[in-house]
Amino acid sequence: MAPTALEKEDYTRDAAFNQAMHGKSAAERAGMMSMLKKDPQAQKAALDEYFKHWDNKSAAEETLETREARRAEYATLTRHYYNLATDLYEYGWGASFHFCRFAYGEPFRQAIARHEHYLAHVMGLRDNMKVLDVGCGVGGPAREIVKFSGVNVVGLNNNDYQIERATKYAEKEGLSHKLSFTKGDFMQMSFPEDTFDAVYAIEATVHAPSLEGIYSQIFRVLKPGGVFGVYEWLMTDNYDNDNPQHREIRLGIEQGDGISNMEKIEVALEAMKAAGFELEIHEDLADRPDPMPWYWPLSGDLRYISTLGDIPTILRMTKIGRGLVHRFVGALEMISLAPKGTQKTADSLALAADCLVAGSEDNDGADKLNAERLLRPASRLLSASKPTSPSIRSAFQRASLPAVVRSRNYATPSGVKEMTVREALNEAMAEEMKQNDKVFILGEEVAQYNGAYKVTKGLLDRFGEKRVIDSPITESGFCGLTVGAALAGLHPVCEFMTFNFAMQAIDQIINSAAKTHYMSGGIQPCNITFRGPNGFASGVAAQHSQDYSAWYGSIPGLKVVCPYSAEDAKGLLKAAIRDPNPVCVLENELLYGLSFPMSEEAQRDDFVLPFGKAKIERQGKDLTMVTLSRCVGQCLVAAEELHKKYGVEVEVINLRSVKPLDVEAIVKSVKKTGHMMAVESGFPSFGVGAELIALTAEYAFDYLDAPPVRITGAEVPTPYAQKLEEMSFPTEQLIVDYAAKLLRV
Repeated sequence: MAPTALEKEDYTRDAAFNQAMHGKSAAERAGMMSMLKKDPQAQKAALDEYFKHWDNKSAAEETLETREARRAEYATLTRHYYNLATDLYEYGWGASFHFCRFAYGEPFRQAIARHEHYLAHVMGLRDNMKVLDVGCGVGGPAREIVKFSGVNVVGLNNNDYQIERATKYAEKEGLSHKLSFTKGDFMQMSFPEDTFDAVYAIEATVHAPSLEGIYSQIFRVLKPGGVFGVYEWLMTDNYDNDNPQHREIRLGIEQGDGISNMEKIEVALEAMKAAGFELEIHEDLADRPDPMPWYWPLSGDLRYISTLGDIPTILRMTKIGRGLVHRFVGALEMISLAPKGTQKTADSLALAADCLVAGSEDNDGADKLNAERLLRPASRLLSASKPTSPSIRSAFQRASLPAVVRSRNYATPSGVKEMTVREALNEAMAEEMKQNDKVFILGEEVAQYNGAYKVTKGLLDRFGEKRVIDSPITESGFCGLTVGAALAGLHPVCEFMTFNFAMQAIDQIINSAAKTHYMSGGIQPCNITFRGPNGFASGVAAQHSQDYSAWYGSIPGLKVVCPYSAEDAKGLLKAAIRDPNPVCVLENELLYGLSFPMSEEAQRDDFVLPFGKAKIERQGKDLTMVTLSRCVGQCLVAAEELHKKYGVEVEVINLRSVKPLDVEAIVKSVKKTGHMMAVESGFPSFGVGAELIALTAEYAFDYLDAPPVRITGAEVPTPYAQKLEEMSFPTEQLIVDYAAKLLRV
């Protein structure tokens, strides 16, 4: 819902107030020094204007009219909040006013920057794109994203003081040629339609009185086919407005963070769709299996301090630290070094911190009332120019899920529905467990936590703790246990949090599971399914990015499948659970959240896909691309680009199954096209690509017009550095370049 009328903008009034309250304090180096140079009378005016919405308005007495009054004055409320709080934020937190995830041993500042880099990475921001930062603060994220991706950023902000600070920082870092800041209300942007290649917002649109309103403004200024990525503050489905404790937590967050009206997840999802975006993927980043919770700096938990540089920041966040700051600021007020009301503002921020922690920990049924969410819609087929009819623009354009994927026919249009790969895997296990009492799931965090990637979500509640079992962190132990259960006649599904961790259990997989049937003379089958994420993943470095397709594919007695789409995932996993042999289902975590069409046939509970049968994802006559897993999407993008640029028709074969391999489909295609390219993300030496080329040379050599080529991951442990990581795996452009060279076009 939107307010009856948006606030009237008055730039002259705001500039005059900024000059009166802040004077030249924007030029100060640190937040504390700036804080001490405010005009007391102007500070009091801002204080009165902001806290009139909160003073003597407790959660128990809150009414719809009270909330509506805050929404009606959203712009003034937000502007004065940041007049009061900006210096305290910079002093206590830094120049990037947002939370983030934390990796093991990661310093606070590095984690903040990685959160910003991650958004730029998944949005596909590139050199010289024109990008809008909605609610840019003092420009911390904008500066980081400019340095990371080379884009040109326009920061939008309705607070003159923050714009002055942001401009000063950009000049200091030599980024003024890439960064500019403009004054404005994001609910009534002055930019023309179709201005920006991309738009992002980092914990800023939560200040809007209507999410549909702000998302609609972003839709208007975004070019067709553009990119919108947002970190949003939302309340989870657990929030109950009739629960006094829930209301108190929500109100504390709103007061301490200048939010006129915080919404639930469902409201944001509907708002995104109503604005014109097709929301296909959203993820609660708080659900990621991180070693430290996102809110740990607020909780002041000293156990998580990783570097000496973190100590001052975190100590300020502890209750003792906040108490000392409270007294220190109070003392500064008493001797008139700090203007009256500074202590009240600091206490309000502390209240928000306590409520954020309370709303995110287990708390009397109020578990995770609020959490950061990343809305990541995938791309859709669009014309280059703006269509005359209402258009659907992508809120996150992902090159590995091309338009041709979204539009290809799995079945007749009637009855087709969208399903993510994660949902398809979950449905496959649920159906097999319902039909066969011998099927059970065992692995780390599969039960109480719903799986590290939420693939087993809801299965514990449905089938009970005897069939969905959390294991200790000992891959060799729980893998051996499930192999023993399979040898005893059960049909276990053994989940590895990642197949990188299955290295600890490789003896159980190969020597026990794969070989027992042969060594028993065919008497003893071993019906077990090993599943989990495999291969390339973003930002997890050398020990968590390995592709085991070739490893397991070389072992007699093992069957190995690598699903790409939702239909692949469901059909292959169900076939694996039913197969009397051990099967490795190698999934990819970057595909879990992507949506694909599911035909009526695939929606049935008897749907399975046969092993050893590849799928022709795209028909062609000039070149055969043989690929698997995530690389299927990359090949489809490359095939479309080759068609547009050179008129080349590429046939893309999704292997689905590595062992057994559909050699017949490959040979048949090569006979037609005369050219062959293998694309995979594993290491080049002795890999799947090498095997594909060897088989092509062995069975289709006479039909080749040129030597076959392969594109693989690099012969290097996967780097952590972003740019080096990008160079370590196949890209769409690399595939296009190699194909053009092969075809001599």
